[in-house]
Amino acid sequence: MIDLGHIQYCLRIHIKRDRLNHTTYMHQPKYIEIKLQMFKLEMNKVVATPFEVGLKLAKAMSPQIGSKKEHMKKVPYQSVVGSLMYYMICIRLDIAYLVGIVS
Repeated sequence: MIDLGHIQYCLRIHIKRDRLNHTTYMHQPKYIEIKLQMFKLEMNKVVATPFEVGLKLAKAMSPQIGSKKEHMKKVPYQSVVGSLMYYMICIRLDIAYLVGIVS
Protein backbone atom coordinates (compact mmCIF):
# COMPACT_ATOMS: atom_id res chain seq x y z
CA MET A 1 0.00 0.00 0.00
CA ILE A 2 1.29 3.45 -0.92
CA ASP A 3 0.27 6.83 0.47
CA LEU A 4 -0.52 8.94 -2.60
CA GLY A 5 -1.37 12.04 -0.61
CA HIS A 6 -4.69 13.84 -0.61
CA ILE A 7 -7.36 12.63 -3.00
CA GLN A 8 -7.61 14.71 -6.17
CA TYR A 9 -9.52 12.50 -8.57
CA CYS A 10 -11.92 9.61 -7.94
CA LEU A 11 -14.62 8.05 -10.15
CA ARG A 12 -14.18 10.82 -12.75
CA ILE A 13 -14.79 13.45 -10.07
CA HIS A 14 -12.15 16.12 -9.49
CA ILE A 15 -11.79 16.96 -5.82
CA LYS A 16 -10.08 20.10 -4.50
CA ARG A 17 -9.68 20.79 -0.80
CA ASP A 18 -9.10 24.25 0.67
CA ARG A 19 -7.88 23.61 4.19
CA LEU A 20 -7.70 27.30 5.12
CA ASN A 21 -11.41 27.86 4.43
CA HIS A 22 -12.42 24.30 5.38
CA THR A 23 -14.10 23.69 2.03
CA THR A 24 -14.10 20.91 -0.51
CA TYR A 25 -14.91 21.46 -4.20
CA MET A 26 -16.05 18.65 -6.46
CA HIS A 27 -16.68 18.91 -10.20
CA GLN A 28 -16.90 16.72 -13.29
CA PRO A 29 -15.88 18.83 -16.27
CA LYS A 30 -15.31 15.82 -18.53
CA TYR A 31 -18.81 14.45 -17.78
CA ILE A 32 -20.38 17.75 -18.79
CA GLU A 33 -18.31 17.95 -21.99
CA ILE A 34 -19.26 14.39 -22.97
CA LYS A 35 -22.97 15.03 -22.34
CA LEU A 36 -22.96 18.33 -24.23
CA GLN A 37 -21.35 16.62 -27.22
CA MET A 38 -23.72 13.66 -26.97
CA PHE A 39 -26.78 15.91 -27.09
CA LYS A 40 -25.15 18.32 -29.59
CA LEU A 41 -25.51 21.25 -27.19
CA GLU A 42 -21.84 22.26 -26.92
CA MET A 43 -22.46 25.55 -28.75
CA ASN A 44 -24.95 26.83 -26.15
CA LYS A 45 -23.89 29.92 -24.27
CA VAL A 46 -22.73 29.78 -20.65
CA VAL A 47 -24.48 31.91 -18.02
CA ALA A 48 -23.53 32.65 -14.41
CA THR A 49 -27.02 31.92 -13.06
CA PRO A 50 -28.49 28.60 -14.16
CA PHE A 51 -32.05 29.96 -14.24
CA GLU A 52 -33.56 33.42 -14.29
CA VAL A 53 -35.64 34.11 -11.19
CA GLY A 54 -39.36 34.32 -11.89
CA LEU A 55 -39.12 33.00 -15.45
CA LYS A 56 -42.07 30.81 -16.49
CA LEU A 57 -41.40 28.25 -19.20
CA ALA A 58 -44.01 27.99 -21.93
CA LYS A 59 -44.40 26.15 -25.22
CA ALA A 60 -44.35 29.50 -27.03
CA MET A 61 -40.71 29.92 -25.94
CA SER A 62 -39.57 26.91 -27.96
CA PRO A 63 -38.27 27.44 -31.51
CA GLN A 64 -41.17 27.61 -33.98
CA ILE A 65 -39.42 27.63 -37.37
CA GLY A 66 -36.05 27.12 -38.98
CA SER A 67 -32.92 25.24 -38.12
CA LYS A 68 -33.30 25.64 -34.35
CA LYS A 69 -36.59 23.74 -34.45
CA GLU A 70 -35.01 20.96 -36.51
CA HIS A 71 -32.08 20.84 -34.11
CA MET A 72 -34.37 20.55 -31.06
CA LYS A 73 -36.27 17.66 -32.68
CA LYS A 74 -33.03 15.68 -32.55
CA VAL A 75 -32.37 16.35 -28.82
CA PRO A 76 -33.70 13.53 -26.60
CA TYR A 77 -35.29 15.72 -23.92
CA GLN A 78 -35.83 12.95 -21.35
CA SER A 79 -32.21 11.87 -21.58
CA VAL A 80 -31.01 15.45 -21.15
CA VAL A 81 -33.15 15.89 -18.03
CA GLY A 82 -31.97 12.51 -16.70
CA SER A 83 -28.34 13.52 -17.17
CA LEU A 84 -29.02 16.80 -15.36
CA MET A 85 -30.64 14.86 -12.51
CA TYR A 86 -27.57 12.63 -12.16
CA TYR A 87 -25.26 15.66 -12.12
CA MET A 88 -27.53 17.44 -9.63
CA ILE A 89 -27.61 14.49 -7.22
CA CYS A 90 -23.89 13.72 -7.41
CA ILE A 91 -22.22 17.10 -7.70
CA ARG A 92 -24.30 20.26 -8.19
CA LEU A 93 -27.12 20.62 -5.70
CA ASP A 94 -27.48 24.28 -6.72
CA ILE A 95 -29.19 23.26 -10.00
CA ALA A 96 -31.99 21.35 -8.21
CA TYR A 97 -34.54 24.13 -8.78
CA LEU A 98 -33.75 24.29 -12.51
CA VAL A 99 -33.95 20.52 -12.93
CA GLY A 100 -37.30 20.50 -11.13
CA ILE A 101 -38.65 23.17 -13.48
CA VAL A 102 -37.52 21.52 -16.72
CA SER A 103 -38.56 18.04 -15.63
